[in-house]
Amino acid sequence: MRSALLAVIACLVFLVYPLEASAAFLRQGIGAHSIRWYHASPGAAVRWNPALLTSVQSLVAECGHSRLFGLPLLTNQEAYIAVATSAGRYGLGYSQFGGVPYREQTVSLLWGKRLLPRCDIGVSLHGFQLSIPTYGRGHTIGLDIGTRWRLSGEVTWDITYLNINHPAIGQTDDPLPQQANMALIFRPVPFLGSAVYLMHELGFAPRYGLMLRYRAVHWCIAGVSAQNAPGQLGLDVALQWKTLRIRYEISTHTVLAPTHWIRLSIGR
Repeated sequence: MRSALLAVIACLVFLVYPLEASAAFLRQGIGAHSIRWYHASPGAAVRWNPALLTSVQSLVAECGHSRLFGLPLLTNQEAYIAVATSAGRYGLGYSQFGGVPYREQTVSLLWGKRLLPRCDIGVSLHGFQLSIPTYGRGHTIGLDIGTRWRLSGEVTWDITYLNINHPAIGQTDDPLPQQANMALIFRPVPFLGSAVYLMHELGFAPRYGLMLRYRAVHWCIAGVSAQNAPGQLGLDVALQWKTLRIRYEISTHTVLAPTHWIRLSIGR
């Protein structure tokens, strides 16, 4: 009975706030905290743009945990690894969202390469599994394509299309979210950066956001972000010691409790 009730609560949250959770394999973490420019992040390559994998210089491992809206049911665990080779950058990742009453599992394979002097390209393939009591299990595969253009030494432009192959899951072939993302990133000086971004899940109104990042000292980066639909504010801090990095972020919500993220990575 308790599991069934939790499943109903999760579904209601996803229906009322479909763009805020990773329900139906929406990429949790899409948004300001996924647009990285200060270190390699295979997790950001999965959530935002597979072309970001080209920033990996040798080997990077990353893991993370998050809780949406302060609800124990809506937790996410993830782990990623990426390696640089002469044929490009390759990545492997696993994430799990939810628990016993509702569970999403994703296995991701990624590849990224510098295609032109000013253009990086990336491709990611995701195997999705959904498990709900009384519903059973469903499986499907999603394909993402992304590019990063260096317009100048200070300006880069991200373009990404998620689930470009129109994947569907379950006996009723429920479509998974397709999403087009763009971001314009500006770094006038090495210690300061900003970005404006657009996320448009097909069938819903687009969302816009703004983020700022400031490196106060070589081992600490602080950031603030704002996003519409619904209005959200985010604060984050990243600490670095040699190749070890830890990052924490909190994001407010106009109705629900805050969402918390914490991630740990090592390598370059």
